[in-house]
Amino acid sequence: MPTILELLEVDAGIAFDGLSLAALFKGGSLPAREEFYITECTWMRKHGWRTPKWKLVVALEPDFHGKPPVELYDLENDPLELENVAEIHPETVDLLKRRMEEHIAAREAATGRKNPMYTNTNWHGLGTGPFASSREAYEALRIRYLR
Repeated sequence: MPTILELLEVDAGIAFDGLSLAALFKGGSLPAREEFYITECTWMRKHGWRTPKWKLVVALEPDFHGKPPVELYDLENDPLELENVAEIHPETVDLLKRRMEEHIAAREAATGRKNPMYTNTNWHGLGTGPFASSREAYEALRIRYLR
């Protein structure tokens, strides 16, 4: 959103928790962000915390692929995210969860709104829910290939 607004030269009059990427289009650079909040809201509602070394993923509902509710990947040694090391590094899981929860609490305080990951019952955007689970969403929304 900040990128589009800047490129259109629109002042929304509010501060966003995002960063405009417009400088990159103009040959500039951006300050590095060492850590940030990540979300996924397609077939499954998941969110997490990303650092240069670690990627934490926390599922907000059961995963229909059978993955555990908490995933941790060591991106330096496993950039393809093939080995979930959450059980091997519980202290890292706790640390990253705490950072994520602090970030969420700060954003909720700043905006006066609950995190949409927790409240959006129409997260798929098609008006066909809300779904009780990601499996139900998958079955309702997946593309069925015709032969």
